[in-house]
Amino acid sequence: MLRRLVEYEVKKTKPLWFIIFWTFIYVIIMNVLITETNVLIEEFRHPVAIAILAIFGILYIIIMLSGFSHYVYNLIEDEFVIEKKIGKRSKKMLKINIDEIIEIKSYMEARAEGETLYTYKFMSDREYKKAYICKFNREDKVLSFVFKPSERLRGILEDKRYSNGRYKINRSIYHEE
Repeated sequence: MLRRLVEYEVKKTKPLWFIIFWTFIYVIIMNVLITETNVLIEEFRHPVAIAILAIFGILYIIIMLSGFSHYVYNLIEDEFVIEKKIGKRSKKMLKINIDEIIEIKSYMEARAEGETLYTYKFMSDREYKKAYICKFNREDKVLSFVFKPSERLRGILEDKRYSNGRYKINRSIYHEE
């Protein structure tokens, strides 16, 4: 039987009024910039307005996608997989074997010790008080990532690491498929 734990990143969502308000401000700023381009020479007026519209459109898409995306932490047997999910689509960001994990440490603890550098960031917000840094070996390099696991997932990752891939904790906490 396959043992599997799937956990979604917990993040605060913005209220609808906040998104509508900033969209309105965004449109006003873009309109002012395009209106200001009317003082340019006739030949440059339209290309500059189109460029401003394209730049603001790309920025808006990036901002909106970051608001609708979140990370999914999957623990399947001895593999830990992190996916980025936007709507119904998901993209595998990292896949590591549990035996590759060297250390899992609180971000704030690592920061106090002066070692806050990380290779990857797998959290959508900036709540570093709830974040952890995971160091792992990959092709003779020590890489790390910051993420926000629950206490349950963090405990499972640490127990599996210390037991060399064998389950030392109660099996009833796993979802059986």
